[in-house]
Amino acid sequence: MNEIIKLELLKYPQGFEWSLDAPLDGGGVLETLHPIGDPYYSSDGLEDVETIKCPPDLWSQYLQCSKGRWSSTIQTNLINFANKYGFSHYIILQKDITNLSDNSRENPFPPTRQFIFDDIENLKQAHYDYLQMGTFSQFALDILNNTGIYLHAGFTKDGYVMESQSTHSNIWLTWYQSVMKGHARLCSVCKLPFYSKRKNADVCGGTCRNLKSKGSK
Repeated sequence: MNEIIKLELLKYPQGFEWSLDAPLDGGGVLETLHPIGDPYYSSDGLEDVETIKCPPDLWSQYLQCSKGRWSSTIQTNLINFANKYGFSHYIILQKDITNLSDNSRENPFPPTRQFIFDDIENLKQAHYDYLQMGTFSQFALDILNNTGIYLHAGFTKDGYVMESQSTHSNIWLTWYQSVMKGHARLCSVCKLPFYSKRKNADVCGGTCRNLKSKGSK
């Protein structure tokens, strides 16, 4: 029997870069994150695009990209994340989640700097809401249902399987699974949500561990 949910990622061997590629409705362009020399994510027919297994802490690694100075976050953190796990040519981002249209659940935005950071803030807010409410907020469920559009389901000889290769969808799906399994924590130092299987884990990494140690002295 296969896993019910099979999450994979498309890794682009050429790496990622920022460039002016996303058109604006009123004219001009926005700086977007995309594979080097390939602003349209043309993975079709490319044998060197590698399919890799999605780690359960993908969402946590994504949130860690927001730590540090703005320049290092953009030029190092997000680039390194995309080089390792790929990235999606769209982000499902509801700027006003209360006005979600019944006949158009999909609301894609290009992966610009601002839209990526808006998405990171939405993910953090969804987690904070869960901690406060003890359940998923409607805000979080609406976003999950939108990103879940790209979760493809089907019956196979080995069982019923739902698959996704979308980096952005998998970020939200792994967060959902982590919360359901009790693996989503909140760092006691930087207050950033993070992944851990340890029930007593209270810091998200070495930097915060050192800061906590210094503060206790």
